[in-house]
Amino acid sequence: MLEPNKITKVSGSFRKSISAAEMLRDKDTRLKISTVIMKDNAGDYRDVYELSRQLNAAFQADYRITPKTNGNKTPLAVHIDEKYLPQLLSDSIFTEKSESEPQEIYSVIFNTIPCGAGHMSCYITPYGDVYPCVQLPINCGNLKEASFAEIWKNSFKLSEFRSVTISDIISCSQCEFFRYCRICVGLNFVEEGSIFSPSKRVCREAKIMKELGRERR
Repeated sequence: MLEPNKITKVSGSFRKSISAAEMLRDKDTRLKISTVIMKDNAGDYRDVYELSRQLNAAFQADYRITPKTNGNKTPLAVHIDEKYLPQLLSDSIFTEKSESEPQEIYSVIFNTIPCGAGHMSCYITPYGDVYPCVQLPINCGNLKEASFAEIWKNSFKLSEFRSVTISDIISCSQCEFFRYCRICVGLNFVEEGSIFSPSKRVCREAKIMKELGRERR
């Protein structure tokens, strides 16, 4: 198993994270433990899964390492070798459904909208700027100037972004692999320069999911 704190390079960060999770759990706060699968920790995600169970938390893992929003591809150096993707995606952990999440509703929603960015989640910078997603440089407002509720409900830019549907991404909506795909408009943007141009990596992943017979929509 990877040495704790090796990724963050901050002494004690692992213990602090666990302590925070335990505190939230003890206060009956819903938890989700997320991990990013990289070259250095590719063999550890099942340990993180077991940890999430011990903390009575939902589990999420993702191997998608993305370029920076300015196009810098340095982060891709830690991306796992794609030859391991079939083995990784065949693990039942990644298709396990949480009883707390209304999967049948999600499947209907995600046949209409590309992903949950701006609909179910957002990104807030340390400076209070609100974005639909960490990978989408669409500034929808600032918490120093308006409340989150005001931005979430009334931001013109957020409303404009929410108007994008699957049918607007023509090559995706008409693709034979659509049912097996987990579209990411943020990845589309940082890799292809447009939210309407599908990420080639995501397309390769969808083909693998079809071969495994695992639908996502």
